[in-house]
Parts: sequence; structure tokens; C-alpha cells
Amino acid sequence: MAIYLTITATLINNLFGVQKKEETVYYFNGYMPIFMHIESGIGSFRYITSQLIVNGVCKHKEIVNCFGVSDISVNRWVKRYKESKELANFVSKKKSGNLKPTDEVKAQIQVKYSQGGSLREIADELLIKKNTIQKAILQNRIRLIG
Repeated sequence: MAIYLTITATLINNLFGVQKKEETVYYFNGYMPIFMHIESGIGSFRYITSQLIVNGVCKHKEIVNCFGVSDISVNRWVKRYKESKELANFVSKKKSGNLKPTDEVKAQIQVKYSQGGSLREIADELLIKKNTIQKAILQNRIRLIG
């Protein structure tokens, strides 16, 4: 008795396809899955598609057409891949955003500063950046009284 698997994938070319199932994206060579990443993993997507292009299994234009990304973006990813074939170079560093100390943290900063603590010591103790404290002082969100 033969068992047949049906995989509904979007073809990148006649050898490779891609399929999203739940929150995971799978890349196939024929019926064999060769790569996968979470759907929100843009760094992994860029790394994998660059690798496919550099290794000659997919053309630049095939990636552009299949995924709807721009030519210039794909060029950047491929250049980055050729310079350093490390996934870490494709993963965005988390930006701290506009973090602001809470009222409780502001009070702790004031107490520690009044007791003679330096901004560096206070930042280290409270596990926040010294820059965050300095920015809050400059924006008059914390008033240090020594």
C-alpha cells in the first residue's frame, strides 16, 4: 500500500517551494523540507533566501517575484551574506525604544543619589542604563537633589 503526501507549497522555481503552516515557514526541495523559520523571523528569511541565491539554487528575480520584496533589499541581503555567512548578521538588534523610568524607579534614583551614589552606581544597581537616567534628568522627569 502506497502512501502519498500532498504538500501545497508556493513554488519559487521548479526545484524549490515555500509553505507557511501555522506560525512556521518551510522551504522545500521537492518534497524534502530543507529550511524552516518562524513567520516573524525576518532575519532568518533574509539569511535563507540569500543562501539560496548565493548557492545558485534560486535566482534573485525568483525570490523577488515569489515573496514580493524589492530588488534593492535582496541585493543588500546577498551582499551581507557574502561578506559574512553568519545568521547573527541578519537578526536585528532590539532597540530599547523610549524607555522611561517609572515613578518608583525615579524615587529610588533620588534616594540613592541623595545618599551619595553616582549615576553609574545607581544605574548598575537598578539594572538600567546610565543614559536612561541622564535623559530623564535632561527632560526634567527626574530632579536630583544632593
